[in-house]
Amino acid sequence: MTPNTLKLVDSEEFLKSTNDTDRHYRFIQLTNGLKVLLVSDLATKTAAASLSVATGGSRDPATVPGLAHFLEHMLFLGTERYPNERDYSNYITCHGGSYNASTYYNDTNYYFSISSEHLKGALDRFSAFFTCPLFTESCTEREMNAVHEEFQKNLLNDLFRENRLFYSLVSADHPLNKFISGNKHTLTDVPKSHGVNVREELFNFYSTHYSSHLMTLTIVGKESLDDLQSMTQEYFSDVKRNETAEVLKLSSPFEGPSQVMKEIHVVPMRDKRILELSFNVPYTLSHYRSSPDYYVSHLIGHEGCGSLLRYLQQSNWVLSLMSYNDNNDYAFETFFVSMELTDEGLEHMYDIVTAFFQYVKMMREEGPQIRIYEELKKMAEWSFRYKEKASEAALASRCSKLLHYDFIPVEHVLKFGLFYDQFDKELIEEYVKCLTPQNMRMIVKAKKFEKTEVDLQTEHYFGTKYSVKDVPQEWVEKWEQCELVSELYLPEPNPFIPDNSPPDQLDDKLPAEEPSVPELAYNSELCRLWYKQDDRFFVPKAVFELVFRIPMMLWHPRYNILANLFIRLLQNDLQQLIYEAELAGISSGAAHWQNGFELTFKGLSEKMVLLVKTVVDQMCSFNPADEEKFNSYKDLYERSLQNALLAEPFKLASSLANLALLSNFYSVEDMLCTISRCNFEALQLFVPQMLSCVHVEILAHGNVKKEEAIELCQYLEDTLKTKRNSKQLLMSEKLFRLRCIQIPDKSEIIYGERSIAQPTHALCTYLQVGPQTDRSSALVDLYCQICSDPFTAQVRTQKQLGYVIFFNSKRVAGIQGLFLLLQSSSPVHVCDAAFEQFLECVPSIIEKLSEEELADFKKGLEKMYLERPKKLSQEAYRYWSEILSGSYHFKRYSSFAEELRTLSKQELIEFHNRHVAKGAPHRRKLSLAYLPALKESESLPEEDEKKDVGAVFAELAKCGSPDWLPNGAQIGVQMELCSESNVDSGETEIGPAGDLPSKVNGLSLEHESSGDKKNEIFEVVTCLDRLKSKLSFYPVTQPRLDFEVK
Repeated sequence: MTPNTLKLVDSEEFLKSTNDTDRHYRFIQLTNGLKVLLVSDLATKTAAASLSVATGGSRDPATVPGLAHFLEHMLFLGTERYPNERDYSNYITCHGGSYNASTYYNDTNYYFSISSEHLKGALDRFSAFFTCPLFTESCTEREMNAVHEEFQKNLLNDLFRENRLFYSLVSADHPLNKFISGNKHTLTDVPKSHGVNVREELFNFYSTHYSSHLMTLTIVGKESLDDLQSMTQEYFSDVKRNETAEVLKLSSPFEGPSQVMKEIHVVPMRDKRILELSFNVPYTLSHYRSSPDYYVSHLIGHEGCGSLLRYLQQSNWVLSLMSYNDNNDYAFETFFVSMELTDEGLEHMYDIVTAFFQYVKMMREEGPQIRIYEELKKMAEWSFRYKEKASEAALASRCSKLLHYDFIPVEHVLKFGLFYDQFDKELIEEYVKCLTPQNMRMIVKAKKFEKTEVDLQTEHYFGTKYSVKDVPQEWVEKWEQCELVSELYLPEPNPFIPDNSPPDQLDDKLPAEEPSVPELAYNSELCRLWYKQDDRFFVPKAVFELVFRIPMMLWHPRYNILANLFIRLLQNDLQQLIYEAELAGISSGAAHWQNGFELTFKGLSEKMVLLVKTVVDQMCSFNPADEEKFNSYKDLYERSLQNALLAEPFKLASSLANLALLSNFYSVEDMLCTISRCNFEALQLFVPQMLSCVHVEILAHGNVKKEEAIELCQYLEDTLKTKRNSKQLLMSEKLFRLRCIQIPDKSEIIYGERSIAQPTHALCTYLQVGPQTDRSSALVDLYCQICSDPFTAQVRTQKQLGYVIFFNSKRVAGIQGLFLLLQSSSPVHVCDAAFEQFLECVPSIIEKLSEEELADFKKGLEKMYLERPKKLSQEAYRYWSEILSGSYHFKRYSSFAEELRTLSKQELIEFHNRHVAKGAPHRRKLSLAYLPALKESESLPEEDEKKDVGAVFAELAKCGSPDWLPNGAQIGVQMELCSESNVDSGETEIGPAGDLPSKVNGLSLEHESSGDKKNEIFEVVTCLDRLKSKLSFYPVTQPRLDFEVK
């Protein structure tokens, strides 16, 4: 025990998985009260740390709502030890790391990850957050804008809107009623009206609540436990302790007659129909060894025969159901049951609640079942026994939060959530007793309430529309007296549960120094199998990935939609099988692509091959026969497409990039226009055609024998031929793949759309480089690594242009480029100018790098390339990505690392001058913008829509700003219409941009540059399809190997 340490628990006292052999643990408590978990992993290439403070938005003063969140932002912007506001971020990103923080009501968490050899320097800077922050006046004023941009980003996000609404309905004096996000108004106008100095409030909040005894810390590094302890004592012993600081114990805000037996109708932004029931229940976190909440949640959320979901689906009222408890960082708990409804289900929501209480009554009468509990216990044992490594950052964040709970012995934090060793019948019965009509809140979320409700109110900050009324008394009485129904009963024993308990010892094997890559084990006209035996993790787990490539899905969006609906209906048909397998440790899923669909299976390997065969057999036999169910899933899919248009602007702009760059890539609008023509008869005709001409590629990876994998592949092939009469693809169909457009040299193309709801702008700029090679890829990544932090500092921190910001590489269909993205309240031409101003500075940034600094960037990037996957599924994902792309470059990242080591500063500058600088010979710029929705006062009649198109066009034409570009206000002057413009009449008079007709395809201007420069092209386009029809496409990605079976 050292002088600065009060308490110590060493590694041998921790309950840890026998699969956890590399990591060693120690718990210490410093004399200032700070609790610390140290994790030593000699083999790790990544270090991480997370510090959690048991305070947050619940402590915000009434005069500065959002202060705790604002303080979290400010801690990153300079300390007395490191006053430069970019020092911490520079150090982390330069050494291949990342960082972030989050603020909740009673918890604020800070964390980072970094290359393991630089942990000490990172802790030095990180610890200064909690000993000597500056809160400089200039940063204080600027960072308020960043908080406001973050608020703007979430303004139309239903998760944030609904969370704020429900807490706004509790008593005004309850801490959870506070608005903890903060925005420009609450951080400037509100405190100003009270004569409050916000910077002084930051210091007051920090000194009062940021006390060492309210902090917990986890550090993961390659150093020994003794060395990690020494670093902890050196950097964190000076964190001050305020004896008056204490954790705020939050009582439940949902108790009492003003909160229960209420029916709350909410108008969401997205078109959805959700029925949510919530109940006040006993606080069970302290009973983590018996987990009564999970037992109850397991039964109510079950999806097999006799379940509530299956019963409600038979009436076509409910599409999905989940149940869960929510205890967050409070001293109370709420139990939720959430159901996604059909249109008919929304009309029968009281009947659905009746069915819920019928199921609860059955649970009460049957009583807690030791058989069911033993199944949960056995699967928890298997999960813990073969628990694979979490990432360093995830481990640090999770453990730092768990250390706050005094009732959890520190020895138990690694196994927390996987005990189930104390079956407590009384606790379960007490929990179920709370599920009554008198203790319920009924929350219904539906878009239709906007038109049907007459007494809607509006939440103050997010503007959510809602109404509150009492649950009808006659229904409460029906629910109290409901009768049992025979269709609702407890689940039968799960056939997928392993027959035996997990063995005590693993096979005594060492991971391969250089793991093998997948080998081609089977190759036929219909099916190709890639196989890899696990040589790294040695767990009884496997991963099977299957992709069904179907060329006809690229012919028309109609086929794409029908394939999607087929997958959804198939999953519904297989619901019980898939759910039981998932409970037994085998997860599965289906993904729908532009040119096919994918099936994924991962988890315990014992019964996985059987599951895959069963699913494949069902898929090849499945012929949708329930038109009512088809209509429900079609409606769900159509609403999901409509909701996609309400995504955050930066996501919409990113989607535009894929739409602009890729051939045969369908937009959401394309799909929405087509889905109405996709009826039940069309699906029945499509299904036999879909699988009649297909090619399947499979990856089998993990604890599975090669012979088993080949036999499965042959079974799939035979089943396709027998049940679907499948034939091999024609050569032309095999070549019909997604390809990337080739943007002309020295060109700037701009395209944009107006959001239908979002209030902010977004701009993404793509600078195309060309086909990927190992060296060019490493060069692009290094360029991005160097630029990322100064780009954020200049555009976000200094110019305060936005909160969501990226500077990264983008690779599609084997073609790569630079990808700059910003979501902002500022117009897109201002964002574009900021991008260009930064890019002009890049040569200077590179030139100023010392050889040591450049080496640090290269080492950090190399660490990311060579970092080994922590889990079998992560390794499989890497291989599968190569298979899906068609490149099969299984040693991609080791090849990148090899090229990276020899890259020079001169190559970076030459790259910039060739592809990035204005006037560069191979500069190919594509700008994609989303403009904010028109305000209600600005809305236009339908016949005047072309005026808005003109306004959008004029705004986009301000982007780029070449030196030779005419005045943006008269953009039509000296410009010519594209020769193939899609205009109704043959002749069009070009005037100011605001007067442009709605069907103008685009404007282009060629400028004869002086000297040796070639023509520069600046083009604003209004039709991406027309643009792509004019441009060439790069060739299809070529594989890196021959397809020879070994």
